[in-house]
Amino acid sequence: MTEKQIIPIVEDLKVSDLRLVTLYWQNGGANSTHIVPASDVERLKEATVRLHHTPGVNPANGGETRKVWLITSEGMTFEGPYWWSTPSLESNGDPAGARLLRGNFDREILFEDKEFSRNQIHSAAA
Repeated sequence: MTEKQIIPIVEDLKVSDLRLVTLYWQNGGANSTHIVPASDVERLKEATVRLHHTPGVNPANGGETRKVWLITSEGMTFEGPYWWSTPSLESNGDPAGARLLRGNFDREILFEDKEFSRNQIHSAAA
């Protein structure tokens, strides 16, 4: 492994240092989500756009990839515990329950294929 290939080990990340990045696909289907350090979001966006939009070709096999039309990023937060995450299945806020790590819904648009978006809006209105 060369020095350039060595990825530093990330330790003791705070939740505030994480982002939930969501990829929305042109052909529908389930969105793809990734939890990444905030410092890596721009690199992930750049790589995803190159692989899944422009040019949208897998360099390993030369094949066309499925197309991304929207990439968003949002901070992370702990929620709960909720009644359904507690062993007793009873009350919200029970300290015996599991807390959940979720996106905080304060989304930033990192990439949008505006032509695809316009076409979707026009076809939905028709």
